[in-house]
Formats: sequence, C-alpha cells, structure tokens
Amino acid sequence: MIPNTQFVDIVNMNRPIYRVFSNQRILEMFRDRKLTLTAPRLWDDPFENFLAKCPALVKSINEHVSLSGIFKNFFGQCWTYHEDNDAMWRIYSPKKTGHE
Repeated sequence: MIPNTQFVDIVNMNRPIYRVFSNQRILEMFRDRKLTLTAPRLWDDPFENFLAKCPALVKSINEHVSLSGIFKNFFGQCWTYHEDNDAMWRIYSPKKTGHE
C-alpha cells in the first residue's frame, strides 16, 4: 500500500487519470523509463503562465516587481480525469488536431 501522503488531492486512488502524449514522447518514455517535465512557460495555454506575467506590489517599498524569475525553475505535466478532453487533445497534439 502506498501512503496517501505522496499524492496531491487524489481522493480515489483507483480512479483513472489521462495524459496526452505525442508518439515520439511516449516511445521515449518507454525506452528511457522516465517521464519528462516541461516548463509551463513553453506551454500554449495562456492561463498556465498568468502569474508569471503579473506584476506584484512590494508594499514595504511601494514598487511593482516581476515574478517571472521565480517561475524559471518550475516544471510540470498536464493530466486529466476526463478520457475525451478536447482541450488536451488540441493543445498537446503537434498540429492542434488531436492526432499526429
């Protein structure tokens, strides 16, 4: 049994989750036995990077600063509970059509 402390917001450990891979990436995953993380700043979805683009107010000096430097070392993957997710298929397929 895997302790639940290793998972973030997964209530039902038996519920399937899905991820869209290009043919190239899934072959690399099986060959190298590794999952690749990508910098969200490289993702097409504009909502993934909205915090990095927002200025933050530092009240003690009353100045706005950029948060973009903080996000340079952030990496992630996109997963979904929905088997047929149009956004995932279009966003993460090379020709934005859901297939190669």
